[in-house]
Amino acid sequence: MSEKIELNKNKIKLENEGTSKEDFDILMLKLNKPIGELKQIEENKFESKNENLNLEVSYGKGPEDLFFHDTEEISKFSKEKQHLLEVMRLEPQKYKTLENFVLKNKNSEINFKKIIYNNSEFFAKVPPEPAKSNGEGGGNYEHETNSVVFRGDLSTPIGIIIALHEIGHSNDELSKVKLKEFPTSTRSLDDHKYLTKEQIDIYFRSERNAWAFAIKQIKPFIKDLGLTLDDLKTISHKWALKNHSDFAEEMLNGEPYL
Repeated sequence: MSEKIELNKNKIKLENEGTSKEDFDILMLKLNKPIGELKQIEENKFESKNENLNLEVSYGKGPEDLFFHDTEEISKFSKEKQHLLEVMRLEPQKYKTLENFVLKNKNSEINFKKIIYNNSEFFAKVPPEPAKSNGEGGGNYEHETNSVVFRGDLSTPIGIIIALHEIGHSNDELSKVKLKEFPTSTRSLDDHKYLTKEQIDIYFRSERNAWAFAIKQIKPFIKDLGLTLDDLKTISHKWALKNHSDFAEEMLNGEPYL
């Protein structure tokens, strides 16, 4: 049974405190540093080990049901699959299904299979896109298809944290249920979509919930990753949620959602 979803219809609690570009750039250097070299041990299976951490990553086949030879074929796909293709930038052949991701230290384990919502798919770009200095562009949770599309590097702290954030969306009732009622993307630049105040509340709370999930999962590993609790607060509250707060504020002032 789905949990009861209560909405704050009076006031949306947004983030007010951000971080300086200088401090953020320093943090991103830490977050983009690979935790170790991923060595191939079998076809599509990789492993990295050091004194404190053990990382295993394996991939399956690509999303063959999204492959096409000519762009005219795209119109024959369902609306949901067309949107998934857009998120993949019409390059589904560059993605593979993530079959296994396990990060272990002496006391804890993160296993994507155990924490991603039942029947959710995780599509990872292989090889990943180079990390952006502003931390953007790592991945998306697509509620229409209940899937994660991930472009980042799963051997870096920022890649793992953002992947956990997207998996958090797959477990969040607001993301799974309420976001499906939101307007969908449009190809027309003139056909803007707007959200009600209630929907803006849902949008922001779903982001807050997903970040809370990610931080809870990564906390037992921060020392081994060379991070601190302040680093997690900066990346979640002062960067990600502050950016979402700014967008929510813009929408409350009449800017479109799409």
